[in-house]
Amino acid sequence: MASVNLNGGRVAVAEVCDINSCQQSKLLVRGDRISFVSLEQAKKVGRHPLDEEKMPSDIFLPDEFVVVHDTAGILFDRCHMHVVKWRNSRKRMPNVRESYAQDAYRYFGEEAEITLGDVEIPQGPWKKVAKIAYIRYRRTGKHKGNYEHDFDPCVFLYSTQRPLSWKLRLPNGCIVDERGFVRP
Repeated sequence: MASVNLNGGRVAVAEVCDINSCQQSKLLVRGDRISFVSLEQAKKVGRHPLDEEKMPSDIFLPDEFVVVHDTAGILFDRCHMHVVKWRNSRKRMPNVRESYAQDAYRYFGEEAEITLGDVEIPQGPWKKVAKIAYIRYRRTGKHKGNYEHDFDPCVFLYSTQRPLSWKLRLPNGCIVDERGFVRP
């Protein structure tokens, strides 16, 4: 994977089509270097937040995949997080004040250099992979670093093969904002 400017951020351009029409939107890239601790793993080793030695991740996703969030709810539910392959970095995003840009600057910081790229959002079919207790990911921008979030209650991770992708369905009322994953 190409190097990532940890002080910058990424916004993904995505398009979803059905038999009648296509819709395009921009999605916030919440993080990369994604791994999970399944509920099964957490039960086996015990819950040890922020301790990868005592509670190692048991599901690792390829480095070129990113967590994308449709903050406007145009292409998919705002409580669904897709983990998809990042493609084709483009020039920097212009400093526009559309809703997706406002969300990006709140998440990455007002001074962040935000890169545009493409992702493909699959339609499925989706298959349950595991019940997830924790997500671990790297965040860029103003609050760059490695993050871990404890899902309480746990959520299911789903996968599909065409193209290879994963999805987390957070419950209604989820809160995912400039702080990152907040609830559940």
